[in-house]
Amino acid sequence: MLIQKAAFGDEVGSYVGITRVVSASIAWGVLATGVVKTTLSIFGKDSSDMKTVTIGFITLMVVLLIINLIGTKLLTIISNISTIGKIGALGITIIAGIFILVFF
Repeated sequence: MLIQKAAFGDEVGSYVGITRVVSASIAWGVLATGVVKTTLSIFGKDSSDMKTVTIGFITLMVVLLIINLIGTKLLTIISNISTIGKIGALGITIIAGIFILVFF
């Protein structure tokens, strides 16, 4: 840290923090744009149309905002329902396998 202070002064931590925030914002923006463009391509929409991408980006941000405001309770319930379904499917498969072994 002494070398950084000698080069940039006492405010080196602020410079590093600001640089990190800016670079993280750019990286998340690029990632979100990639997600939106990929999703649009999957559904057969024009992913090169800037208006469509912007609407998709805003929609993604609103969905993420709603998830953050609601919290993880809703997603936990959905995950639990999914787990119950998976266990049910596994149970049915095991019962069918035992049935086949016993009766055939």
